[in-house]
Amino acid sequence: MNDHEKRQFAINHAKYERLLVLRGYSKATIDNYTRGIRRLADWFHKCPDQRLKKADFEAYFSQLIKTHSWSTIKCDRNAVMHYWKLVLEQDWEYINLIKPPIKKHLPDILVAEEINRTLGCVYRTHYEVYLYTVYTLGIRLSEALFLQVGDIDGKTKRVHIREGKGCKDRFCYFTRQYLSGSSTILANTP
Repeated sequence: MNDHEKRQFAINHAKYERLLVLRGYSKATIDNYTRGIRRLADWFHKCPDQRLKKADFEAYFSQLIKTHSWSTIKCDRNAVMHYWKLVLEQDWEYINLIKPPIKKHLPDILVAEEINRTLGCVYRTHYEVYLYTVYTLGIRLSEALFLQVGDIDGKTKRVHIREGKGCKDRFCYFTRQYLSGSSTILANTP
């Protein structure tokens, strides 16, 4: 990009970010959308504007499919669509993409013996309880890290997960094995 293009892109980029904030998009979405527009500008070596035609975008997304995940590709397409609407105040000709087939692999599931062997390697009670909680409830590491005693309701056998993925709250349920397993952990500690 020449200096004029860089200045114009900096102005458009700042405007785009400001308009996304005003529309209430989350910080993660704003980061992803602005990153997508920067990636587009870098690929074309110019400020993205009405000079880019449908064929240009088809070439761009064809290249992107080879190097990036499907979620990045969809996010970049939405970023471009919003950029055209908000910054350039024009309709963008939607590029219809077909998701390439994905090979799915089943995750490894630990058997009870493997879980016990893993927990047996942990020498601190609070780490052992933490790992047991993550495994038995099937929650994310960060979700377990911020659990409070008040989030656990023994009567309804549910745990209130606060601000999980996407800053959303949810409930997960525990079974009788969770309660008996946690008391076993506590009983086996010195």
